[in-house]
Amino acid sequence: MKNITITRLDTFLNYFYDNTHYQKIDEIHKNVLPEEPILHTLIILNKMVKDGNITDEGQKTTSRNAVTNQITDEYEQSAYFISYEGILFKELGGYDNYYKREEDRLKSIEIDLILRRRNDHRLVTGTILVAIGAFLLVAWEMIKYFFLEHRH
Repeated sequence: MKNITITRLDTFLNYFYDNTHYQKIDEIHKNVLPEEPILHTLIILNKMVKDGNITDEGQKTTSRNAVTNQITDEYEQSAYFISYEGILFKELGGYDNYYKREEDRLKSIEIDLILRRRNDHRLVTGTILVAIGAFLLVAWEMIKYFFLEHRH
């Protein structure tokens, strides 16, 4: 079963890949994840910005009072778009492919570690057997020298 979080990340990546113009949070949320709280959209966007797959730029918004012509509201809202790295990442398979490769890499490291431990154990066992053989050879030479050749 495919992880739902990875599926959502790929859904967002596909959305930005297909819609390369600036997107505001409300627009993204409405088009990609309307059934979830907007907080989930913000969390996913934050992760994708940290990964470098999308870029956020602030856009200053102002409102003027029609009667007094004074600025009544001024705030900055982020707008998001896909980065060049995000385009490459999408074309290389996206988050699902990335996490599968990462999982395969970790399995490979685990197998390598098991093989190293086994080889280390064999090396220690072989070294002990060589030491015992050397001791027995020295003992045999001593027995041969003192008891068989010089019996006088």
